[in-house]
Amino acid sequence: MTETSSSILNKALRIQSVSRALDLGQKDEQQKQHVRERVQALRIAINALERKISLAWTLQEATGITIDLSSADLGREDLSRKAAQDGLPSNQAFNAATRKLKAATEGIAADIAGNWRIWASDQLGLLPTGRAIMLESGLQKQVREELRRLKSLADSTDISSSSIRLFITGLTGIRETLADAQDPPGPLIALLERIGMQSLTLNQVSDEEIALLRTYSMDHEITLRRRGA
Repeated sequence: MTETSSSILNKALRIQSVSRALDLGQKDEQQKQHVRERVQALRIAINALERKISLAWTLQEATGITIDLSSADLGREDLSRKAAQDGLPSNQAFNAATRKLKAATEGIAADIAGNWRIWASDQLGLLPTGRAIMLESGLQKQVREELRRLKSLADSTDISSSSIRLFITGLTGIRETLADAQDPPGPLIALLERIGMQSLTLNQVSDEEIALLRTYSMDHEITLRRRGA
């Protein structure tokens, strides 16, 4: 991937050298400005593609996901050939190359986003989050806040190398924390499922069940509301 992106940039630099030759007086000032604008547009497109290629590398290193980068060479073939010849590639060649580079960038970005969301969501789904209730209350709160942050990173469409690394670091920390916790007892799981599935009146919850919630610091998670209030 690095070799491909470097090759693309080298072609742009060769094209720019042609524009510099024009700056020496072969064309009038208006034409020289037009050339500089075309080269600048191409450079912007190349830089955007370079950033997505770098992001694809980061994703692969962090997750093992391979992004197809074969489209990265699109748009440079004609310019490469014409840059090796005398003269400057035509407006049509410049515009076609820029469009193809932008299309390649958008395609790679979409591929990265789609693969990232699937992978990150799968990793969160594998966490034994039910064990969080076995942690002391302060640590429970930290785990819940971290899980919300990781969910936000997993769902984000603004993916960057930094956000990928933040997610991996947070995921590793949550895994280690939950690995040290025990699985909650069956009666507690059953009670929480009952409370989550329906609205219970106080007489439907026994003293033993209330004590069970307090034992595992879950009493502060349960809200009582007077019927009709």
